[in-house]
Formats: sequence, structure tokens, C-alpha cells
Amino acid sequence: MSRYTAKMIQVNGKYKVESRVICEEVLGKPLPSNAQVHHVDENPLNNKNSNLIVCEDQAYHVLLHKRATALKVCGHANWIKCYYCGEYEDPNNLYIMKRHRLECQSGFHRKCRNLYLRAWREKTGRNKTLPTGEQTSEGRRNTVN
Repeated sequence: MSRYTAKMIQVNGKYKVESRVICEEVLGKPLPSNAQVHHVDENPLNNKNSNLIVCEDQAYHVLLHKRATALKVCGHANWIKCYYCGEYEDPNNLYIMKRHRLECQSGFHRKCRNLYLRAWREKTGRNKTLPTGEQTSEGRRNTVN
């Protein structure tokens, strides 16, 4: 992810990540164990208050990185990258894969998925089956032995 490593400092005889210590000092209380500190400029050595954001968990931290990347690449923080072609697109124009966390959304163009499946079928010699674990139109799961 980053070419830098976080700076560690010693506090009460224990080593801690400096950015967490700074956030705890500003908030006046310890961060929850699952909280993560996001660096806006993606440089963990830059621990200025204006560069730090406390994330409630890893899922939210990943969401911030996804949105920052989308904004950099296409100019729209809300757009999602197609799983198959890698192009960014408005989520309204993609099929959104259902995940247990909304922060981890990913999606694809149906056309891209169909092209991928067509190529997969030709490569594997399977004409009408889907990759293992995906549902067929009859609702059964395809298993390959």
C-alpha cells in the first residue's frame, strides 16, 4: 500500500504507533482497539493533526482509500471500479455485488461480466456452466469435481 512505515514511539515502556498516540492526546482518551488512523496524504510519517483521520474500523479506512483513488483517477469519489474492466463508473450504471458491509461495495458492468464468462467458457471448454459456486438460472450451485 505505502512505501513508508509508521513511526513508533515509546510510551510508558510500550511501543506505540505515533499517529495513534497523537490522536489519543487530541481526543483525551484511548482509541478503541479496532480504530485505525488514516493519513490524508497517505504518508504515515506525516503526523500533523490536519493529516490524521480516526476511522472506526478497517472497513471505513478501506472506503476512504477507495474514494480517494476514485477521485484521483476519474474525478468522482462516489464512482466504483468495474471488477472486470477496471474502468470507474457511476454506481447506478453497474451491477453492485452484495456484500455484508456497504463500505466494501464493488460492482461490474454486465457486458464486461458476459465477455469474461464467454472467454472463460471457451478457455475451459464448458459451454453452459458458471465458475464454481455461482448460481445457475435454476438456482442450483455449480460444483466442479
